[in-house]
Amino acid sequence: MRPQLQRNADRKRTIVGFVAGAIGVLTVHQALLWILHRVGFAPWPAYRLAPTRPFGIPYMLSAAFWGGLWGIVIFRVSAAQRTEGRAVVVAILIAALLPTLAGAVLVVLHVGSISSTDLGTTPKVQALVASLIVNGGWGASVQLIGAALTRRFAGRERHPA
Repeated sequence: MRPQLQRNADRKRTIVGFVAGAIGVLTVHQALLWILHRVGFAPWPAYRLAPTRPFGIPYMLSAAFWGGLWGIVIFRVSAAQRTEGRAVVVAILIAALLPTLAGAVLVVLHVGSISSTDLGTTPKVQALVASLIVNGGWGASVQLIGAALTRRFAGRERHPA
């Protein structure tokens, strides 16, 4: 019976991580990107609906999907921390570093190198810092949203209607 309970708990953490990651992209990630773009710090606009390559999926749907996948990793690792504060710090570090690094590697592999035309007038270091800020803020949202969802659904299981 114990292994079944563990599998159920793992499934719930996976689902919560995906949902928290996707919601975090659509809210916190894009809001931070919007603010940084408005002040001229981030080269990319927020809430883009332009199609992505190669499948033509709108950017927002693609970003929410990938945010959900990263959210699984972030939430599962950060939720294992002993305190909520430590969990948020771990989530910020993972989200700021890993997706930013993965994005930079994919851009270099896909484009060949990042040119000034790719970033508009934004210097490369500034674009990197903007990515770290946006992804780090999003990472905090993954942990906080995931923890809130976990508490919400845990309460329902203990007190069925």
